[in-house]
Amino acid sequence: MDFHDLTRVDLDTADHLLRSLRGVMARHGVLNLKARAGEQGHLELQQDGTAHPFALHLTWAHPGDLPRLRQAAALPADVPQETERDEVTFYGDLLMALLRMGVRRVEFGPGSLLAFVPDAQESGGIAFRGEGLVFTPR
Repeated sequence: MDFHDLTRVDLDTADHLLRSLRGVMARHGVLNLKARAGEQGHLELQQDGTAHPFALHLTWAHPGDLPRLRQAAALPADVPQETERDEVTFYGDLLMALLRMGVRRVEFGPGSLLAFVPDAQESGGIAFRGEGLVFTPR
């Protein structure tokens, strides 16, 4: 797992955050998440208690790649795979992972991403990267 420019939280917290977000993405089958081209995106908690994604773009993984994502995320076999592609549930679960770590908002600028990427060095050939994210504590 690789991360760069994670600000407003200490490095240990950033590492735990990325591990948690990696697990949510693998469980939901999301290959990558980034800001829409040319925009600043974010995910935060709305006053009504729901997740509010703004200017974010996600890419769903091919069903055949799901086992490799789970392996890259080190998900235990007893963690169920989400069977439906549901953005509302995905963003809600992602926000809950942030809130459990004391983060109320994550910002994505141009070039920022959370993604599973090809990496010949990793078993299964996939690594997880988080780059250019700004986490704002609660």
